[in-house]
Amino acid sequence: MAKKVYLKDIANKLQISQNTVSLALRGMPGIKKSTREKVLQTAKELGYSRTNSSEMNTIFLVTTMDNSTDSYFYSYLQQTIEDELSKSGYKLVVTHFTNDSLSDIMQIPKLLKQIEPKGVLILGEISESICLELLKSGLPTVCIGFYYPNIPVDAVIEDNIGGMNSALNYMYNRGYRSFGFIGDIHGYISIWERWISFVGFFTENNLKYDSDLCIINEAQKNICNADWLISHIKLMPSLPDAFICANDQIAANMIKALHTLGYNIPGDIGILGYDNSEIANLTIPSLTTIDTFRTLQGLVTIKIILDKIKNDDKTIKRVVLPVKLIEGLSTIDLTAKEPPLANI
Repeated sequence: MAKKVYLKDIANKLQISQNTVSLALRGMPGIKKSTREKVLQTAKELGYSRTNSSEMNTIFLVTTMDNSTDSYFYSYLQQTIEDELSKSGYKLVVTHFTNDSLSDIMQIPKLLKQIEPKGVLILGEISESICLELLKSGLPTVCIGFYYPNIPVDAVIEDNIGGMNSALNYMYNRGYRSFGFIGDIHGYISIWERWISFVGFFTENNLKYDSDLCIINEAQKNICNADWLISHIKLMPSLPDAFICANDQIAANMIKALHTLGYNIPGDIGILGYDNSEIANLTIPSLTTIDTFRTLQGLVTIKIILDKIKNDDKTIKRVVLPVKLIEGLSTIDLTAKEPPLANI
């Protein structure tokens, strides 16, 4: 009897992902013509056929290219989900949409018909219009790493409010009194929540909130660019005791910018990140950060989507996972510092 041929056989031979093979065989957009031709030719050579090959059930994952190339958070989640789904007999088909693109929205019914998924995952911030079009399918749908405040849809997200509050309490108890927040609060609801908690901390502790110490109205691409940060820092009338950065990538670039300007971290300024990604241990000094347990987010997401598929569960769940502060060397206990020597 002839050996069954699977997508992974074609993927291994061509050294590409199974998702690319699946998209090419289905005639889906976003695949180079040369790649599609290689996939079709290799499938023919190996004797692949959808009719004689036992395919895994499919989960459709929707994201943006920016999220998919974010190696420290969203792409990590995507890889975790893909690996774990395969253990349960599911394959992940990924499509990148442009945020709120009308052409993308119009493609959704056709894509769902071609892919025939059992469920839908939305990875990272994407427009409400795309979510609403996906929900018309009636398929189980779960958002990962964010949620829609105005749309009842399942979501898995970290505790941003509690995490930022615990981080600021940690910093305050170590002698820090003035803080600047750095993050794109308009582009990501998780960062917006962190900022809301940041501002609330000042009210709760009768501290003065100084907007001049914060960078909150700039795109992620700017505040993740050390050169841009250097230019902006030079224009700031003063600097805080510590910068609270909305993620580790921003924190790493802030450290680089401040080092370039001659500041010592943490001697002159403390830096706190968020996510506890791989970059947290690569910076010099290592980051004090908040662990958002990315792997757990992926595992919980898989459990929810598979439960909904198997049990036809219509209950809407918004799961908020706990976080944990990780001490690095980018902050210091100011209350333990020896007083500076008097000038002679």
